[in-house]
Amino acid sequence: MRLLFILIVSPFLCIGAHAQTLEQLGYSRIANVVPNLVLGQPMLNAETHIRAARKASGKGAQIVTFPEMSLTGYTVGDLVGQSYHREAVREALGHVVDASKSIDVVLVLGMPWEMPDGGLHNAAVVIHGGKILGVVTKSYLPNSGEFQEGRWMRSGLGIKNQSIHDPWFGDVVVGTHQVFMVNTLKFAVEICEDGWAPLSPSVRHTLAGAQLILNLSASNGLVGKAAKRRQLVLEHSERRNAAYSYVSSGPGESSTDLVFDGHQMVAELGNMLSESRAVAPGQAMMLETQIYYTDIDREKIDHARLVDMTWQASVQHQRQQGVFDDYRYVSVQLSKTLKGDTSRVYSQTPFVPNDGGRLSLNSEEALTLMTAGLVRRLQSTHSKNMVIGISGGSDSTLALLVAVGAADALGWDRKQVVGITMPGFGTTAHTKGSAKELMEVLGVTMKDISIIPMVTAEFGAIGHDPEVTDRVYENAQARERTQVLFDTANQMGGIVVGTGDLSELCLGWCTFNGDHMSSYGVNASVPKTLVKYLIRTVLDRSKSDRLRAVLQRVLDTLISPELLPPGKDGTIVQLSEDTVGDYRVVDFILYYLLHDGFSPAKIFYIAHLAFGKSTQGGVTFTDDELRDSMQKFYRRFPVHQFKRTASPAGPKIGSVSISPRVPLRLPDELGCESMFRFNELQLPEGAKI
Repeated sequence: MRLLFILIVSPFLCIGAHAQTLEQLGYSRIANVVPNLVLGQPMLNAETHIRAARKASGKGAQIVTFPEMSLTGYTVGDLVGQSYHREAVREALGHVVDASKSIDVVLVLGMPWEMPDGGLHNAAVVIHGGKILGVVTKSYLPNSGEFQEGRWMRSGLGIKNQSIHDPWFGDVVVGTHQVFMVNTLKFAVEICEDGWAPLSPSVRHTLAGAQLILNLSASNGLVGKAAKRRQLVLEHSERRNAAYSYVSSGPGESSTDLVFDGHQMVAELGNMLSESRAVAPGQAMMLETQIYYTDIDREKIDHARLVDMTWQASVQHQRQQGVFDDYRYVSVQLSKTLKGDTSRVYSQTPFVPNDGGRLSLNSEEALTLMTAGLVRRLQSTHSKNMVIGISGGSDSTLALLVAVGAADALGWDRKQVVGITMPGFGTTAHTKGSAKELMEVLGVTMKDISIIPMVTAEFGAIGHDPEVTDRVYENAQARERTQVLFDTANQMGGIVVGTGDLSELCLGWCTFNGDHMSSYGVNASVPKTLVKYLIRTVLDRSKSDRLRAVLQRVLDTLISPELLPPGKDGTIVQLSEDTVGDYRVVDFILYYLLHDGFSPAKIFYIAHLAFGKSTQGGVTFTDDELRDSMQKFYRRFPVHQFKRTASPAGPKIGSVSISPRVPLRLPDELGCESMFRFNELQLPEGAKI
């Protein structure tokens, strides 16, 4: 039901006659400011805040966040309690509030807030349109080592929401249980130490609906501390299914024994979107005010929460306990529309990590999981052999490498792995040569069984003209190969190891009860763009020049089912991507459809960003080419669900799988093309690439 809801409700009904705005596509822009503040000079700092807010507004930011105690400076010490300084702070705040009337953003700044009874709180003040929307008090005060907040401040733990009448600003709500909504982005605030607490306020805030947590901080720099902050921010964003924005004081705050490095970060669902430090190794110190922009993807966050049943259960439990009863929700509607292009960067290969070290590690882990899955299947079936059809292409090569790894893990003789080449009408000398060379190098049993006589006989039996190279011509070959494999496996007391990959099954680019079928599909959750990286991993670690050479030859081979006769020069003429589209685009669509539940309109836009003409490096496609690829994808995906319903088991190694037994539940009858409207896919207003 999960994906069915995504497919029917979310993606296809949102494509209309007009281009959607970036905000309608789910984006909200925030800005983190590391100000060049002056300790003990609130009015000067207020001017810095106002200038930064105006500049950020001009860049489309909807929320502008400053560090903890940004209006005064965190390290002002006993000055914070002096009457003349408290008066200066109030004047400075009034100046910012008044200026906010003409700045169409929500400002969140830090300052000491004085309660009617004279107590001071370390607080975040949320401002918009000449009003204070709310004051959020810090819950946990550090009071050891270099931090002695208890000397001046009270904890805000007991203040859930208290309405007070302030002589300067009128009626103001002060407390910790507040969620603010800017257009459609909901955020809440915690302050520095709050984020380090065992039960940080952000847990409650996000369950109460906040998609974004703002952490205003004044964290001094220490060797290794930046890495700890980074880990904290990433973990908070992942465990809370949220975006987590952290901004800390810069070098203008540095005082006496402490140095502040101006660390700012924005993470989303466990992924770092933005990170900078005003004081960092190997770079010049950034002493002037710095503004950092990040686009939050609300749709991505909402989808993550929608499909996370543990999250849903937690929300339900907290609601039943009345935890949200005393929450205050404040809504603000900005007049401006986010235009231009999003600042987010999208990789052309979302299934493949951009980081070389992480890619190598993930590839090794994927191969290990695939091998472990196959080993378990062999043990449970008491098999004595593995039978694989070897074509000389990348998919069967990967499956063979995994099979050899499984044989080694079980202590088998590699001859118990039986590789069979089954040349047909479209087999080329190039791929057949690669297949034989690969099996010889790996030391497996080799068999060569031509399917041409058997398929020719079948054509005669059913009355099909072999000169007609139609679907019957192609599928008969695929089914005959499958029959040979299963008959051989029965003969030898083994199982058939499948070679089809995730992308092919997603598109239905396989013959039902032909190459679609096996005893265990080791490549079942490996997308086409990842297959070659896994082969490359084996190539890179191999010490055999001969194995490295044949694997490179496989990697250089064009993707083809080789079911139609080759050209006069013996080369491949039937290319898979001519029919189904470029696999880089296919996997791009597949990832954002199944992983994030994005609509076609949004996928088209981010594909435009990733593959557009201005892309540096990688392949480029025009918008018309992308539209064509999307039409091919969405027309094929639903109508081939019946193949996925009947697909064999295979190991899930990543976050996306289309097995009907694991994450994907769809009816076979989903294939109604009237659901899909493509001819009006347009870019958002102001898109430039």
